Amino acid sequence: MEPGFIDLTAENIADQHLCCIIRSKKPHPGVEAKRRWLVDRLPEGHVFRKLDVKEKVFIEYAPLETAWVPVEGDNYLYLYCLWVAGAYKDKGYGRALMEHCLADARDRGKSGICMLGAEKQKAWLSDQSFARKYGFETVDETGYGYTLLARSFDGTLPRFTDQARAGTIEDKALTIYYSDQCPYAVNSLEIIRQVCGEAGAPYSLVPVDTLEKAKALPCVFNNYAVFYGGAFHHQQKVVHRYAAARPSSYQEGPHLDFLLLSVVTHEQKNCSTAVWGNAVEPCRWPGFLPLFTEFSPFGKGTPPGCITGSTPLTCRWASGAPADPAASAAPGASRRCRFRR
Repeated sequence: MEPGFIDLTAENIADQHLCCIIRSKKPHPGVEAKRRWLVDRLPEGHVFRKLDVKEKVFIEYAPLETAWVPVEGDNYLYLYCLWVAGAYKDKGYGRALMEHCLADARDRGKSGICMLGAEKQKAWLSDQSFARKYGFETVDETGYGYTLLARSFDGTLPRFTDQARAGTIEDKALTIYYSDQCPYAVNSLEIIRQVCGEAGAPYSLVPVDTLEKAKALPCVFNNYAVFYGGAFHHQQKVVHRYAAARPSSYQEGPHLDFLLLSVVTHEQKNCSTAVWGNAVEPCRWPGFLPLFTEFSPFGKGTPPGCITGSTPLTCRWASGAPADPAASAAPGASRRCRFRR
C-alpha cells in the first residue's frame, strides 16, 4: 500500500518525522528547535505537508504576511521548500505536493504563490525548472545572484524588500543571521562559537526570532545567512575549512597555529567541507595573516577547491607568511599536508 500525505498539526507534530537531512535516533536539538518553531507558526496558517515516511518528501509554505522572509506583497503564499529525495523521486510526489499548494492557494482566495530562486540553481533551493512548469516566473532579483519567482493568479506581483535586495550590512566582521527554522543552525553555530572564541576572531550571531526581524533582514535568507566584510556570502554553512595563522605565531616561534572551521555546506555535495572563497583566493580574516594562496587537491574524487578531513593538499605559502622550517615554507614553496577534522 502506498504511503499517504500528512499535514502537521498541533496534535500530531510531536510524533512526526520532520523530513530533515539530519539523521539521529536520539532527539536532535536542531530538529526539536524546528519543531517548537513550527508549533508557533501553525496557527498563522503555516503548512507543513509530508509523505508518511521517514524521508525527505514534503512541502512547506505560509501566508506571505506571516512568512519569515523579507518579501513584500499582498495576499500571496510563500513557498519555503518543496523537497523530494532518494527513492521517492520520479514517483509523482513532487507534482502532488505542488498541485496541493496551488489548489490551497486558490481555495484561500490568494493572489498567487512566490518562492526564492537564483540565477543559477542552488542545491539548497527548490527546483526552479520544476516550478516554472507550473507558471512560476522571475519577478524580482538581487545584485548577488538570487531571484524571486511567482505564480500570479491576478497579475499582482510580490517583491524583495530594499534591504534584502541590497545584501549589505555595516559590520565588517563575520556576522550570521539565523533562526530555528533550520535544524542545522545549532551545530554550525556551536562550532563557530568554539573556534572563533579560542582564536579571538571577531564574530556576531544575530537571532531572527520574530516576524519583524525576519521582514527586516538585510538579505534573502531568514534561517542561516552569512555576512563577511559587510557583504552577503550566500547561504553556505560557513566557515568552510578556513585556514589562517594567528599573529601570536610571530611571538611563539616558528610553528603555525591553524584556525580550522569545519562546517557542513550545502553547495559542495561531494565532500564534507569546502575552501572559503575561490580555490586560488588568499584566505583573509580581520587580524589574521593570509596563509595559503593556493589549494590543489590531488585526492581522487575530490571536486576542485574542496577538501575533506583526509584529503591531501598542495599548500603554497603566501609571501610574508611566517616560515615553518620543517616544511621549508619559503614564499612560493609547496608542501604536501593533511588536515584533520
